[in-house]
Amino acid sequence: MSFDRVTYYVPRCPWCGTRATGPDGQEPRLESEVLGEELRAHMEARGWQIAGGEWNGRARVRTPLNLRCARCAAATAVRTAKFERDLARPAVRTVDMSARLGDGWSLVQRDGDEERRLWLVRHGERTRGQVARYVNRRGGLSGWQAWAYDGGELMLHLDAVSAALWREKSSFLWRTRDLAAWGVAVRPKHSQTPPAWARSGASARA
Repeated sequence: MSFDRVTYYVPRCPWCGTRATGPDGQEPRLESEVLGEELRAHMEARGWQIAGGEWNGRARVRTPLNLRCARCAAATAVRTAKFERDLARPAVRTVDMSARLGDGWSLVQRDGDEERRLWLVRHGERTRGQVARYVNRRGGLSGWQAWAYDGGELMLHLDAVSAALWREKSSFLWRTRDLAAWGVAVRPKHSQTPPAWARSGASARA
């Protein structure tokens, strides 16, 4: 005799493990990570943050479900607000990058950033990411790291394009500060060719 094993999915917060409950007060047992409209509305009313978990148009491809319970969502909001306040600290040094990145782009250092060899990449008043000189374990300087920022409490590390590598066969570091800033502004594909100014001798010092 054989039995078919049925696997159910119970929505839970990946940060703390809290399980969701449905309108009936019971844990919903779903066949997939697709949330029905009633369950989604109930969870959102109880403070859950929900992204994805839907069928994507005609292709019927399920979008990845991203959940955060009310308590974790509130804690994230506090951390995000603190992070954004830090990003908005007044600039003590600004470099106009409009000639290389386009109108409105600049590099900004706040108090303490010079010692960290760090620059914020801003478009207008909005911070779009940051670049920083990499210091190895011996204290030596090498290439530049780049991070993109789309909101929230974290930045996303950006790999260097193949034509802008600090070291061959390693995309961890960009060759120059301005190339790293270009990466933040453009979000290029790995095979994308850097702009003309980056291929001149002058950019090697930036």
